[in-house]
Amino acid sequence: MEKIYQDIATRYAYFIDTKAFEKLNEILWENFSMTGVFELHGAENFIASLDQLNQFDATLHRLSNFYIHKINNEFINASCYCVASHITNENSKSANLEMGIIYADILEKREDKIKILERNFKLVWQEQRKL
Repeated sequence: MEKIYQDIATRYAYFIDTKAFEKLNEILWENFSMTGVFELHGAENFIASLDQLNQFDATLHRLSNFYIHKINNEFINASCYCVASHITNENSKSANLEMGIIYADILEKREDKIKILERNFKLVWQEQRKL
């Protein structure tokens, strides 16, 4: 199950970093919720909110510490760590907003598909610096 979770979490990061936001529907249930630092309900609302990432020239999400906490017939409780870099280059001045995040996820199995139902975004630290 850890491999399935790692694949879903990695695809999430890849879709964000490549700005392929519409592909998130492949891994998020339509009633997906993001909680924690901010709160959004519904996959479409969440995906629409990602437009704010267009202010960055690039993002880079590095994932680690994948852990399955609990599994039952329908739900998987899991978590992973993420260090997310958000790069800007304004007026030839590069900067990086970097965040240390713990994602606590609830995945749900419906028929033969597993997708994220809820993601709690716990911001552990944040740093902004010039590059």
